[in-house]
Amino acid sequence: MRTSLKNVMVDRNIAGRYYQESAIKAVCEAFQRNRRKALLVMATGSGKTRTVIALVDVLLRRGWVKNVLFLADRNSLVTQAKRSFVNLLPSLSVTNLCEEKDNTAARCVFSTYQTMMNCIDTVQDEEGKLFTVGHFDLVICDEAHRSIYNKYRDIFTYFDAPLVGLTATPKDEIDKNTYDIFELQSGVPTYGYDLDQAVKDKFLVDFLSVESKLKFLEEGIAYDDLPQEEREEYEATFADENGELPKRIESSALNAWLFNEDTIRKALHLLMEHGLKIEYGEKLGKTIIFAKNHNHAEKIREVFEKEYPHLPGYAKVIDNYMTYVQSAIDEFSNPKKLPQIAISVDMLDTGIDVPEVLNLVFFKKVMSKAKFWQMIGRGTPARTRPRAASRPSCTPTCWSRSTAAARWSSSPTALTPASTTGPTRSGRWPRSTPGETWRSCSTCAPCGQA
Repeated sequence: MRTSLKNVMVDRNIAGRYYQESAIKAVCEAFQRNRRKALLVMATGSGKTRTVIALVDVLLRRGWVKNVLFLADRNSLVTQAKRSFVNLLPSLSVTNLCEEKDNTAARCVFSTYQTMMNCIDTVQDEEGKLFTVGHFDLVICDEAHRSIYNKYRDIFTYFDAPLVGLTATPKDEIDKNTYDIFELQSGVPTYGYDLDQAVKDKFLVDFLSVESKLKFLEEGIAYDDLPQEEREEYEATFADENGELPKRIESSALNAWLFNEDTIRKALHLLMEHGLKIEYGEKLGKTIIFAKNHNHAEKIREVFEKEYPHLPGYAKVIDNYMTYVQSAIDEFSNPKKLPQIAISVDMLDTGIDVPEVLNLVFFKKVMSKAKFWQMIGRGTPARTRPRAASRPSCTPTCWSRSTAAARWSSSPTALTPASTTGPTRSGRWPRSTPGETWRSCSTCAPCGQA
């Protein structure tokens, strides 16, 4: 029997923080007013998954839902969400459609968007089509934004169920059309909790950056600027069949198809020397290197193994070329296991929750501000155990400001969470003058956890 969603009691063993309870109550109030859609904008690391699990618990107890669909855009995020539901709401039967399609009795179904699109017409029970229009009483959309909605619009229009969207993208960075999808005023989600507030509340930590520019990544390679021995290597490498040479190799080519070992070596040395350490400064803390592509990631691993042969298994490539991606993520997430360095190609950029991460290295251009802040969020969760005293530091530029617009630099950048205090955050982009360079730690945009 359905009962009122006014004055709901939230299970604080699932979601015990004040803002999580506020988010749940905001969604319940919206549903009570017969609104069918809600959008939660919460910083990466602030516990969006816990919040939505506690919301499901409330709706189950109040008789508003029986069957729930949780959608994410990657298998690893589906697996992570399902584990959280199993741990925090063990009485709810669950299934992962990406792994099993015959558990038709499960009340909570986890799936990627692609898998659900395929299963709507193919999965059946003894009565016929399982996923009918009214099968689910609630649809949860992880990382809700316009591109997901536009690509998989048919899912959202097919199921006749209330929709809850989750995102860590700062509310001012969310596309206006995303708010339109959730029938909300632009910039006004159902509930929002950003990084600035989370840092003030000490649920998340701020980060610090140190800039270090590497010439080739900034300027490219100019033949006339090379010493004689390097000119000979340049000629041998880049001369075409007619013996003609390009006058320069643009910086955009580096790490796309051309790899410079010295550049990679310098970036790794900066990380190993200045990255946050654990075990009384003896061991580099868990680190994510964001690489440009698979070949770039493999080259970084190759150079690391040459430079640090005494650290076998210390660095590992984690991307969609792997057969057992989830096992690799689980090993990286385990503080007692190697690798310490995960070299990621899109796999760990967003959504994946590894609280042990202390250092982030940006070794590729990030063209999206929203994605950049989500990537920063891989290192902002507060840790309950003490960390070894080590000077937070990093490598190169996060972004530059020019007279035209913000430009995300191609220089590798390592970022570490601040151990106690961080830079002042104003809540807006800094003003710039021509040629002025801004470090990421001196600007403000909310980010967070998953």
